[in-house]
Amino acid sequence: MNTDFCTNYPTLYIFSILRKSFRVLLIIIPLIIIVIGMIDFFKAVLDKDDDSIKKATNALIKRIIAGIVIFIMPTLVESLFNVFNESFIVPLDLSSCIENSDNLAFYKELYEKEKKNQISKDERENEIEAERLRKEAEKKKENSKKYFIPRYNPSTPDGGSNTGRKYNISDSDIKALAVIAKCEQGSVQGARAEAELMVNRYELYGSSFSNIYDYVTKGSFFHCGHCYAGTGDNCEGLELNKEPGDSYVSVVRSVVKNGDRTLLAPYVDEHDNFGDISKIVNNGSTGNKENKNEYVRDKTIIYTYGDKGEYHYKFYSFPCPNCDPFGYTNSAYNEYQKNQDKPNYVD
Repeated sequence: MNTDFCTNYPTLYIFSILRKSFRVLLIIIPLIIIVIGMIDFFKAVLDKDDDSIKKATNALIKRIIAGIVIFIMPTLVESLFNVFNESFIVPLDLSSCIENSDNLAFYKELYEKEKKNQISKDERENEIEAERLRKEAEKKKENSKKYFIPRYNPSTPDGGSNTGRKYNISDSDIKALAVIAKCEQGSVQGARAEAELMVNRYELYGSSFSNIYDYVTKGSFFHCGHCYAGTGDNCEGLELNKEPGDSYVSVVRSVVKNGDRTLLAPYVDEHDNFGDISKIVNNGSTGNKENKNEYVRDKTIIYTYGDKGEYHYKFYSFPCPNCDPFGYTNSAYNEYQKNQDKPNYVD
């Protein structure tokens, strides 16, 4: 798939013009067809010729059908795009071109930065990915009758106690999530934080999955989740077949089924162990990634490596003494900044 094609501003500008023209034609052409048919019909009625009336009636019906077909053309075109996207003949995600053409201001800004050599290729890709995640979060919020804004107390180290969404999943799924959370963090406090991260990410990015267990075991984020489901790599040595213990099950149930949160929900959506962190940066200066005292909430930028290369996110906290550093990606942090002063909505 040629992703550069569908994130290139001149290309998207042309797509935008074509789409606007197409929308106008979709309204004008059916109207013209139907109006002409009605004029011919009324002429036949005024002439009082039965054959002419019959012919005009048939012609009017055909024109109305043609107008309807033209009006629903976007749905047909979208279906064709989906077929093309899955075909080796057309290596372009045309639906992405259409979607991105609705966001011209963002891609124009990137284009201007590129022209002035103000942004590298990697930085451009990071900004596009952050924008994609932001759009996904917006869509999920729009599709939901209610959305959750946490009860957040900034005076406490980890955001105080939040009442979050409650998920009525089976005890077997709770136990499985406890096994995965224990595998990821290795302590009861860490498993609680991991469970909160699972729920946060599910609320932000898991709309296409049937439930939180499905997201954790089939999504792309949780390594132990993949290993638990038997689809992961480098799973040797992970204790995924043992009982997690009552304390782990209890903290995961508290988070998932009772909605008890201590992290900033649902915005804290990232973490990494020290081995995966390439560097940390405070106010432009590189710090010692092994020194927890150098991590400053909302200030420290953590650089790490993922499937698409190096990327970064903002530090939030160490939820427990032996926990990984937790934080929020740019899109999640921006959502938090926009929503922190709004009233609380809880399902």
